[in-house]
Amino acid sequence: MGGMVRRWVIRGLALFLLTLCAVAWVGSYWRQVGVWYVSRTLDVSEVDAGRLSFSHNYPRPVPWGVELGWSWNHRGPTNWADADTQADAKFIGFTYGRDKYGFQVTVPLWFPAFVLVLLTWFIWRKTRVKGSGNAFPVEAANKGEDDLDG
Repeated sequence: MGGMVRRWVIRGLALFLLTLCAVAWVGSYWRQVGVWYVSRTLDVSEVDAGRLSFSHNYPRPVPWGVELGWSWNHRGPTNWADADTQADAKFIGFTYGRDKYGFQVTVPLWFPAFVLVLLTWFIWRKTRVKGSGNAFPVEAANKGEDDLDG
């Protein structure tokens, strides 16, 4: 694969991830999307109201009569005020909470978007075409120097 094609594939992937993150961030204010896995534990990942949430719950009765295995849902966004007040640690949208059943971690969606902006900038800088350095230098000629013969 040529250098130019490889460069644009890498740049395209970085821009795709940045776009995907931005769409998830903006879209999370209109819809909550959750994926969970139910076995002896309940593991949930959600994008909701500007945050990405991960939770792990230890064995207990399965809630909502959910079937075992993978499931997903979507609904209107919720408010993080309750989770923020119950969190053990919180800082600029990051939270960590623990109770007797498990734990929950939330990451504000501006953070992965910010990291991807930095990554895209870095990739763009590192994959740009570098000069070969083999050409002779070209300088602008002054009009006075050209008329030496007179």
